[in-house]
Amino acid sequence: MERDRRPGPASGRGSGTITSDGCPVEIYAALPPHGEADIIHDAVPAGAAVLELGCGTGRIADPLAALGHRVVGVDDSRDMLAHLRAAEPVHSSIEDLRLGERFDGVILASTMVNTFDPAQRARFLRTAAHHLTPGGILVLQRHAPGWAEAAAPTTWHDGPVELELRDVVRHGGGLVSATLVHTLAGMVEEQDFTGQVLDDEELTSVLRDAGLVFDRVLTPDRRWVTARLAT
Repeated sequence: MERDRRPGPASGRGSGTITSDGCPVEIYAALPPHGEADIIHDAVPAGAAVLELGCGTGRIADPLAALGHRVVGVDDSRDMLAHLRAAEPVHSSIEDLRLGERFDGVILASTMVNTFDPAQRARFLRTAAHHLTPGGILVLQRHAPGWAEAAAPTTWHDGPVELELRDVVRHGGGLVSATLVHTLAGMVEEQDFTGQVLDDEELTSVLRDAGLVFDRVLTPDRRWVTARLAT
């Protein structure tokens, strides 16, 4: 039976432990870093205290801690948090998180800002803004502007993990649904997701609604950007 490809929350099925939003824990733990910690390290002050929202298995958080930062990693999956080695784990949803401290840097990576749900995106950004010190820096990873038009079925390898993007459906207005298949040593997991691609103007608008201002672009592909609290 053909699956429903209307926009909806992420979900997964297949081998191993799968989080509520369809992420395969054991496979995520095998994915290698790709310099994300270096991008963030260069964007925040030396020795900054950093909060990562949705840290997963620590692919960014642990290398960032190795660069001299105190890193607090937040995730709503205890199975993900069990893989952290250097970062301090906090079990919470992003939306509900309200810690009693502020951070020099806050990270919202893994294209979570591209959630198809505008209300969820607003809650993510309000949590990020709440935890920033005055002058603190929010580091965001988004789908590259134009990804909605460029997304197409393809396969590639990320370290030992084979990945396949398939069943791509464009809904218009930068909204895309697809299935991402993860394969590792006989384990296979399929994750259905919908992403809302945000160009600079759209991102500026949603940041403003959360009390933030677009700051600068960090990478040539324009996927990594920073924001600050509005003054």
